[in-house]
Amino acid sequence: MDEPERRADTLADGLRRLLLLYAPLFAVAVGFAGYRVLGYSGMTILGWLPGALSLAVASWFLFQASRLDRLAPAGRRFWRLMGIAALLIAPATKPLTEASLGGRKSGPVLAGAVLLLSIALLLVLWGLLRLPTRSRSRGDWLRLGLDAATVLVCSATFLWQFVLEPISDARADLPRALGLLVLSLLCLLAVLAVVKLILVGTDAVDMLALQSLAGVVLLGAVGSALVPVLQNDRLAGVSDIITTAEGTMVGLAGVVQLHRVRPATVVRRRRRPYSILPYSAVVGVYLLLVANSGDGPVLAGAVAATATVVLRQLLAFRDNDALLGTVREHQRLLHEQATHDALTGLPNRSLFNDTLDAAFHGAAILVDLDDFKTVNDTLGHHVGDGLLVEVGRRLRAAVRPGDLVARLGGDEFAVLLPLADEAAAGEVAERILAELANPITTHGHLLTVNASVGVAQRPASDDPQLLLRHADIAMYAAKQAGKGQFARYSPSLAGLLATPAQRADELRAAINAGRVELTGEPIARLTDGAEVERRLSARWPSVDVADLTVPLVRWLLTEACRVTPPGRPFTVDVSRSALLAPGFPHDVAGILAAAAVAPANLTLAVPAALAGEDTGEGTGVRGALQELRAIGVGLALDHTGTAHARLDLLVSLPFTRLVLDAALFPTAAPVPANAPFPANAPFPADTPFAADGRFVTDAPFPADGHFPTDVPFSPERHFSPDGHFSPGGHFAADGLDRRREALVDAVARLIATTGVETVISGVRDPGQVARLRHLGFTLGTGPAVTAVGDLRLSSH
Repeated sequence: MDEPERRADTLADGLRRLLLLYAPLFAVAVGFAGYRVLGYSGMTILGWLPGALSLAVASWFLFQASRLDRLAPAGRRFWRLMGIAALLIAPATKPLTEASLGGRKSGPVLAGAVLLLSIALLLVLWGLLRLPTRSRSRGDWLRLGLDAATVLVCSATFLWQFVLEPISDARADLPRALGLLVLSLLCLLAVLAVVKLILVGTDAVDMLALQSLAGVVLLGAVGSALVPVLQNDRLAGVSDIITTAEGTMVGLAGVVQLHRVRPATVVRRRRRPYSILPYSAVVGVYLLLVANSGDGPVLAGAVAATATVVLRQLLAFRDNDALLGTVREHQRLLHEQATHDALTGLPNRSLFNDTLDAAFHGAAILVDLDDFKTVNDTLGHHVGDGLLVEVGRRLRAAVRPGDLVARLGGDEFAVLLPLADEAAAGEVAERILAELANPITTHGHLLTVNASVGVAQRPASDDPQLLLRHADIAMYAAKQAGKGQFARYSPSLAGLLATPAQRADELRAAINAGRVELTGEPIARLTDGAEVERRLSARWPSVDVADLTVPLVRWLLTEACRVTPPGRPFTVDVSRSALLAPGFPHDVAGILAAAAVAPANLTLAVPAALAGEDTGEGTGVRGALQELRAIGVGLALDHTGTAHARLDLLVSLPFTRLVLDAALFPTAAPVPANAPFPANAPFPADTPFAADGRFVTDAPFPADGHFPTDVPFSPERHFSPDGHFSPGGHFAADGLDRRREALVDAVARLIATTGVETVISGVRDPGQVARLRHLGFTLGTGPAVTAVGDLRLSSH
């Protein structure tokens, strides 16, 4: 059985014991009341004894509650004081009841009863005031004080009506009047203390038990109200029933405290933010006013109670207004948090998107800080945060009034320019770059910030969200162009951020629509620059031609066959995806057959990195190359863009041509005028040599010559200004350059032994052409080889 059920059963057991003890007392009290109603008198002990015994039994329950270890010391003290008070009131019930009903007027017995009651009320008041209350604010105490004052005024009105006024009308003796007045004041104070605890609450005792004690006060008020009626001898027994009921309520409080202790893990039930007790008291006073036909003191009590209620409501109105102001401020703060960036205070992506719909015919600017991650990684995130705050401030300073500056996240900012045309957007972008160009000082660091800025316009017909995407694409275009600048969006940039699947779909649509161009680069002789062949490639703005797809390679082959004159050789680039595509050699053969082009006229350029991926016999790259070579297609091992040569692949794979980058053959430094001749330079013995120790002007120096040991030559001798060292007209300054020259010569001789035709690509230095010819190469591409640039051969 869990804890809540065990507590319920224990409380039920306690209530059953309480019923067994108090049922006989109630039976006697009710029986005596009936006895008096029938007109009998005498046997008064049967009237007052049940009330006295009920209080005595209740004190036993209260003393039991005061010994509970699980109660706080304040709670145990309270129940101990309540138990003593109940014992003091028990013997005073008979004389006090007789006095209230007009029987006993004075005497030592009544005086003793009044003294006992006064001491008991003082103990009750002391115990109530010593109970700790729950924490409340000043405003809460003011409101609760007004509620307690309302109840106090109403209680005083009832006390006057039913106790004090009858005494004053009867012109009772002074001691009795003063005693009852003191008792009345003590009762009012006790009522005030009980009301305060009920309204405020306490954790020292069980609140249900405290409410049971409040029921005693309510029964006392009912008894006081019935005094004029109960002064009839036949109804006097009802007073004894009320006293017995009061003792029962006191005992119930003890039973509840004994058997209903809430464990610490139970969450306290939320109290109502208001209490109906003050309003109930006011209603009671107005009913009393109606019953007494506007009696003066009762009317005064009603007016006073109403005034406290009105004041309480005015305070409630003020508190409600303050609460509404707080709620509105919280709503503003929540909206601010939901729509603004916490670091920079700028609008966030959510507010930017919400505002985007208002930018018809407007523009958007996307700003991305270049290399911002380096700042965080090297200087710390606090420096990066300071940098972002300053960037946000400068962006606000650069835009126009009414423009929206937002931080989308990380180091990415956006500006929304309603109704801005292309010129206005460009001016704002330039001001942004100018603002960010100035160094930024944050946390003791001087930082230089570069940003890539993308600008996009939005026609009214566009989807609003496309505007931000277009600005994003333009920003990436600015990054690719070198950072620190701005770029405008154009349809040609549409595929810049496309996924591979999107790119394939767009490429297929571009091929079908004829938006792909065929371009050519001449392959010419190094001797005279005459074109002997063309290397053809595809150009499409939104496609990286280094990653040619299968459809693009097929289109490229078809177009190359169409535009190349019959019988003239041509070269076409091939990608990994196309080379490894199933049936690609068969497709090549079919395209060549359809165009009536001999396979020997076609050379496919295969990147060296791709050729070195797979050398397995008959599989992968090797298998595809062997199939292509079997149908007669030439294969070029392409090293374009790399300053090295994989000559081993010429042996393992069926390549018919080698393409080397011109960077593999750097041009040596020319010999300066009057350059000193190094002491260890080789020199042939049979070379013409002037008598004065200088070279003859037109004497060539063989590359393999040696310097004779018997020829006098001093270190201070110099070349003649027009003399040359080596046929290429260059001078090797140190041993390292001489070794590199020797290696280049060795590579050239090794290539020559393979018998593979070689093309040098990207020759830009005219002086390099002579050197390449000297090394035995015959073909090349680039502006230094031929004056013919790139050719646009087809465009639909």
